[in-house]
Amino acid sequence: MATTGGEPTDAQIRDFLTQEYSRISSDWYADVGDYTPALLEIKFEDCAAGYSQNRNVLQLCISEGNREDFECIFGGQKALGYRLGWYVSQRELVHEMLHEYQYKMVGAPTDEGIALFAKHKRRFPDPGHDATWFTAIALRASYFDVTADQLISEL
Repeated sequence: MATTGGEPTDAQIRDFLTQEYSRISSDWYADVGDYTPALLEIKFEDCAAGYSQNRNVLQLCISEGNREDFECIFGGQKALGYRLGWYVSQRELVHEMLHEYQYKMVGAPTDEGIALFAKHKRRFPDPGHDATWFTAIALRASYFDVTADQLISEL
């Protein structure tokens, strides 16, 4: 997505994130007949990203400091220091999509999810980051051509 020069507009950012969400969720849930995508709420303020299972809402927050990331994204630049080259908003999108997957698709944690939780739980101490979330990571990491541990390091 190209910008017209200068800082990307709210509409361009919203369109990009909506397209990314749609692309990934279409792949992740391709074989699920009764899948209902989350409502993607994008706020242009400092707030906390999150997925609400009860409301089926995935919220992303674009702070003023992260707006410039989109100039880089739209210009084809990757974030330095990250294997997948994701910027903050891209990492938050996938992080929250993993929560959505956790609640919609992971019934019980796998042995790999339990092991990943034991290994990485201090990195993600907030509620919802249990063995079922790490199971979602284990199940979806290959989508990005990385191991579960590599995906965790990206988030």
